Amino acid sequence: MNIVFDCRYVRIGRHDGISRYSAGLVTALAELTAEQAAAEQTAAQQATAEQTATEQAEVEQAAAERGSDTITMLISDKRQLANLPDLPWRLASSPTSPRELFVALQVNKLEPDVVFTPMQTMGTLGRKYPLALTVHDLIYYSNPTPPREFAWPLRLLWRLYHKAWWPQRMLLNRADTVVTVSHTTEALVNEHHLTKRPIVVVSNAADTLDAEAVAGEVAEGCIRCPTASEIARY
Repeated sequence: MNIVFDCRYVRIGRHDGISRYSAGLVTALAELTAEQAAAEQTAAQQATAEQTATEQAEVEQAAAERGSDTITMLISDKRQLANLPDLPWRLASSPTSPRELFVALQVNKLEPDVVFTPMQTMGTLGRKYPLALTVHDLIYYSNPTPPREFAWPLRLLWRLYHKAWWPQRMLLNRADTVVTVSHTTEALVNEHHLTKRPIVVVSNAADTLDAEAVAGEVAEGCIRCPTASEIARY
């Protein structure tokens, strides 16, 4: 299976939430596919001794037809690779570019069996592959202030988009599957009838931290631990 993972939201330098989610998920997916491939190889080796030549040939043919899982990261800037695992990658236009409307025409050339994107705004005009879109939360419907780094036309579009539910429904119903990062978001999507597609929860998770590295950053002032009084006030 050829899996294309949209990593164009990975930030250059320090992660934000969606950037970290993207990098963590593609890393975990790569580890999972490697583990599955190793387990299948071990099982095949163990079974070989118990099979006849005909049975072994049938198993090998089935394995060849099934093929192995490959992951291709879709990026928009080579500098994003510093925050990503060592996997095959391809360049595409930026997700904030006007070309995003037609990005599926670029992705089609990769001949994916499935595409995952960590946002719900990926362009789909002309797509020829199954697509999973992601909804992180619905907070901007109650607080529609757009990110400051966006250009003013995009900030205006952002505010208009969050004035009604129908644009979200239109986006999500373009997908084959909708991913949410929590059961809370899943419940809100269902409450507001935002999609007719199947919903899968792929939760956020904390990174595994190196205690010595964290201690070093605290000592250098990169990370400030809250005081007991600050915690109590919170």
